[in-house]
Amino acid sequence: MTKKSQYTLAEVTNYAEANFPAAFASLPDPSQYTFEERKIKDQKGCGFDAHLLLVGKYGQGEISNPAWGCILGSALQFFVDGNSILLNDVHLIELEMPFSWISKTVPSKGPKRDKLRKFVEYCFLVVGHRLRFTDINGQGLILFQGACLDIDRNKRTLSATSINTRTNDSNGGRAAVHKQLGITSKRARDQEDDDLSDIETKRSGNPSKSKSKISELAAAS
Repeated sequence: MTKKSQYTLAEVTNYAEANFPAAFASLPDPSQYTFEERKIKDQKGCGFDAHLLLVGKYGQGEISNPAWGCILGSALQFFVDGNSILLNDVHLIELEMPFSWISKTVPSKGPKRDKLRKFVEYCFLVVGHRLRFTDINGQGLILFQGACLDIDRNKRTLSATSINTRTNDSNGGRAAVHKQLGITSKRARDQEDDDLSDIETKRSGNPSKSKSKISELAAAS
């Protein structure tokens, strides 16, 4: 693909299917993304209407609010209650899946933030809230590829962990059943031994009782 500063959704899709088809196919269906249109204020206090993407929650402990992401120009910004979250406070955003498969919280800078920015931009692109995918420094598609690979890898890890947990629970349940069956079987064997002992006693009789009965009959005669 010829490098450009902007790409259409079709071009991004073609690039992804040609270079990382499995990871690209593992992305959530676009219908699973939550968007909201509302009036927001940027860090300069200017208000305007914009589409926002729900990415997680902002705050600490039990006090938290929905955190929203938005691509303004080529920059990724975050909002809570319509107000811009300062760069120094973005680490207080706890991301939710699939964004948390790139980073658990929002970095203020670095490769994870760059990959998160391009993935959020793709989310806007795929639902039609953005017409072009920007690639100013020639790294946009590569960063998007890295984001998709991170999502696919962590998604697979979560799936494997879930399967192992279910398997262990199932094995634990079977072990409990087998243990209970073993106890029941032992009780049955013990009862069977007692029954056999009683039968044997009845068959052989009690020798001391037999001798006593003979003595009584002899004395009576």
